[in-house]
Amino acid sequence: MSSFLPGDGSWFCGGRHHLDEALVDAELEQNVLVAELEVPDELVPEVAEGLSIEQRYWQIDIETGEHHENNSDLAYKASIAALESAGVEPDQVELIINATGTPDYPLPAVVNQVQEMLGIEKCATLEIRSGGAGWPQGMDIARFYLEQGSYETALVIGSESVSPVLAPIFLG
Repeated sequence: MSSFLPGDGSWFCGGRHHLDEALVDAELEQNVLVAELEVPDELVPEVAEGLSIEQRYWQIDIETGEHHENNSDLAYKASIAALESAGVEPDQVELIINATGTPDYPLPAVVNQVQEMLGIEKCATLEIRSGGAGWPQGMDIARFYLEQGSYETALVIGSESVSPVLAPIFLG
């Protein structure tokens, strides 16, 4: 038995900065306390170049610190987009795997919050506590269960919520 990826979806933070209103690094630098971090000026461009990051989507307003969305909100909205893209109804999902290094809370897991938001009463869930590498790991685990015949439909989510973690550092 083989598995395939019938759809995908994504969601970026809302609030003041929607998908078409990403924070560019220059705006971020104007609003955060980079000087207080005592980072050498020559290091900032070097790090930015190495990361290849030129814009970000923050879940908080960088001027007020107001929190707009949680990790579970982002994961849920990306899940809806992925399910719509695949032509799959939430009640058809038998397995949900979420990978995140930045959950809303220690418990409940983000994957269980998404399961509840999707209105799925019964399905297997697994949360991988990992950053960027977690999503491919989740895909491999889902592939294993699908090809084994344990489940017919899986939803794999990779969601990160770094801005609330960094806000106290950058916004003072």
